[in-house]
Amino acid sequence: MAEVYKHVPKTNLEDIVQCGLKLTQWGLITCKIAGFETRFIPAYLNPKDDDSFYGREDYTCLRIQIPNDYCKIGNYFLYNDQNELLNDLFVQSIIPVQKYIFGNYRKPICLISRTVQGEEISITDKVRDYPILVDNSVELYLNNLIADKSEEDMSWLDAVLYAYYSDLADKGIIVKVECEALGISVFINKDKKMVTLKIPAMEELRF
Repeated sequence: MAEVYKHVPKTNLEDIVQCGLKLTQWGLITCKIAGFETRFIPAYLNPKDDDSFYGREDYTCLRIQIPNDYCKIGNYFLYNDQNELLNDLFVQSIIPVQKYIFGNYRKPICLISRTVQGEEISITDKVRDYPILVDNSVELYLNNLIADKSEEDMSWLDAVLYAYYSDLADKGIIVKVECEALGISVFINKDKKMVTLKIPAMEELRF
């Protein structure tokens, strides 16, 4: 059984609780799968992933419990119905919900392929019901990416930090003092706080 979340306008709440989420009304994602146009109701693994509506006073967060057979996961970061290449990649990313590993997609979207019945819906309590393991899926994805890359080569993280602080220095936000002979860079912010890093080799910057 998949447990997913969806924000809906409070003005629609009474009708949804009684009649459910109708695929014809709430199926807002359409894509071509195996040559057929398929409509899905979008939902999320984490309420905070729905950043357009999370925390809005005029919206309510619903918890949906639906059999795995009617829920898939796609990488919503790729979804763009105006770009055929990206949309093809999005379709390729769609997998059964039970095969999804948390943190694999930058923005996982749950795709519900049928009308959600009223008895499969409950109204969440923000304090007690929201997932607390991670703040959101983007954070988990990036943390996993950094951890995986760092396990391969810790110097990669130094290269990332060097590139980040160098960009801030180029924009005039901080000051960079560099000694190529010693291979050391010092970055100083307006509070005189310093970050010291080694100057990475060019190949280390190709991340």
